Amino acid sequence: MQLGTISGKTSTRTFSFEAESRIRKTDYLTVKDPEGIWSLASIEKITTDGTKTKADVNVIGFRDNRGFLKTPKVPFAPGSPVFAAENQFIKSTIGIKDSGAYIGLLDGYDLKVRLPIENLIKKHVSVLAKTGTGKSYLTGVIMEELAENRIPVVIIDPHGEYYTLQSQNSKPSEMKFMPRFGIEPKSYKSVIQLFGFRMGKEIKLNSRLSAEEMAHMIPVKIPASQKALLYSAIKNLEDREYTLSDVIDEVTKSKSQARWGLLSSLESLLVKSNGVNYGASLTQAPTWLL
Repeated sequence: MQLGTISGKTSTRTFSFEAESRIRKTDYLTVKDPEGIWSLASIEKITTDGTKTKADVNVIGFRDNRGFLKTPKVPFAPGSPVFAAENQFIKSTIGIKDSGAYIGLLDGYDLKVRLPIENLIKKHVSVLAKTGTGKSYLTGVIMEELAENRIPVVIIDPHGEYYTLQSQNSKPSEMKFMPRFGIEPKSYKSVIQLFGFRMGKEIKLNSRLSAEEMAHMIPVKIPASQKALLYSAIKNLEDREYTLSDVIDEVTKSKSQARWGLLSSLESLLVKSNGVNYGASLTQAPTWLL
């Protein structure tokens, strides 16, 4: 469908056109350059004076015969028609794959966006955005997809945002949107083990953990007297698996005055600023969430 005609100054990166049909910001377009190559573009800005609607467009480019994304070498010609991009052209140009971690639909289109799992687990990945834009939600979706694909993961979750992966979503306000995305409520409880100090299984410490290593876990640097006491407590527990609570109990038995400062430091490991510390592990996946 033709959306309008290019007008005004153009370049290989940008152009403008007068709209002849209804358009929206971020809509994808196709236009042919003077060399006969079709390129993908996206609407960046829309303005109107009440009689005419003008769209400013950013050019994304085209795939060459080797699959590389390129931009045109010559500016687009004024008067060239601008068309709405078809789904398959959008998909092939921006590189949407048919397999991978499904994270949602391309805004405004019925195109499933999938992230290459191999890149997720072998590369450094960051989820960055303003507060309230859905970083935690997206991360949770990625965790679900990794669990579906039996990929091991470890999550340190001090705020308890991801332990709900073990529960099936039953909120009517959210369930009504699921058919649109082709998904159904699902629980991952069968593949999750929850570890924590306030809920779930109690975290077990490695019996070979040295006093020096545990001292590094404490938020503050402890003096030699407390480190010696810590060494003695761990020495008494080394013949079995133990918890942090066991270490605290062992230190409590000491008659040394150094025990009070050490106890305070050890207890700080149990209580975070919000009073909660959660953890979980996906064992059958096996994906770990902490």
